[in-house]
Amino acid sequence: MIGIVGGKGEIGLECVNLLNDYEREPIKIGIRNSNAIVDEKNKLYEFIDIKNRKSCFEFAKDCDCIINCTNVRGSDIYNLIDAAGKYKAKFVDVNYHNSQEKIEIYNTTIYHGVGASPGLTEVLPKIIANKFEQITELKLYYTTVGRFTFSAAKEYLRYIESGEVYSATVLKNGDIIPCANDRPVISLPIGNEKWNTLPYIDERTVAMCKQLNLENAGFYMCIQDGYTYEFLKNIWLKYKDDKDKTAQELVKASEIDCLHQETYSGFVLEAEGIIDQCKCNMNLIMKSPSASKLTALAVTATALLSLDSKEEFCVLDMSAVPFVDLLLDKMSEVDPLFFHKIYKNKTLSSINTFEGEI
Repeated sequence: MIGIVGGKGEIGLECVNLLNDYEREPIKIGIRNSNAIVDEKNKLYEFIDIKNRKSCFEFAKDCDCIINCTNVRGSDIYNLIDAAGKYKAKFVDVNYHNSQEKIEIYNTTIYHGVGASPGLTEVLPKIIANKFEQITELKLYYTTVGRFTFSAAKEYLRYIESGEVYSATVLKNGDIIPCANDRPVISLPIGNEKWNTLPYIDERTVAMCKQLNLENAGFYMCIQDGYTYEFLKNIWLKYKDDKDKTAQELVKASEIDCLHQETYSGFVLEAEGIIDQCKCNMNLIMKSPSASKLTALAVTATALLSLDSKEEFCVLDMSAVPFVDLLLDKMSEVDPLFFHKIYKNKTLSSINTFEGEI
């Protein structure tokens, strides 16, 4: 059985729907508000108080895997991790635990930072790198059209304030340098839109590049023209001491933009490297109906693959899972609307994947 904590939130609901449709594993839906529990056919709901040790152990006792779809992190999540350990259940967490957050484990494996970003942002370069003998250059574009939830907006603000991210930078010859961004508006073979690019490097992408021995890389958040783009472009001017108010403004900006746009989310990767002593390039394109569904799909696929994984008890971020090369096929198996494809020796401008609808 897979237990989903936060099953009424946006990501949790997507996970519930994906696993229900997949019909391979029974699920239990953990609800943190007892008043929100309803009687639905074929759905097992259970109240859970994450801060209450007994409640966490009661929820975990039937589970082979527990998914944490809440934004609860740090020491507040230890009860749930201990409960997973008690019953030897795998633990999949959408939150990324940095090096300062020491997690004590026993009898369980923790996969953290599972989702789109963090998550696929660090996983996809590894998947494409495995196609080369040596990868020499990479550009990753994370495209998203959709609404920020309040919790997602607060998490984004926490992220940019954390000191983990370096805005308007790229990796060149192994060094983080300012990016001139001479192509601020680009087209990508994921839709007909024009995209504004916001380059960045963070601690996770730097660590991933070091693992791949990759010295030249760029990571770009891609947003269409609109209120959200203007907000993010000037976020340091708007980011006052009142984080809740700033998050609410970001939510409103994204809601206005979504009134006249199709929502979807995806990634485009450009990579160069060596195969059989020859230079070649590869591109990877993926697309999902929304950012929340893409995150939930990555979480669901990780949870399902974890059930058959036999690694020793440990803490792994998503890029370090032993089944990286199985993730995309599992995501396609779980969700027929999910698209991904790898192209060899083609330029992005020659790929016309999304002239029509997926």
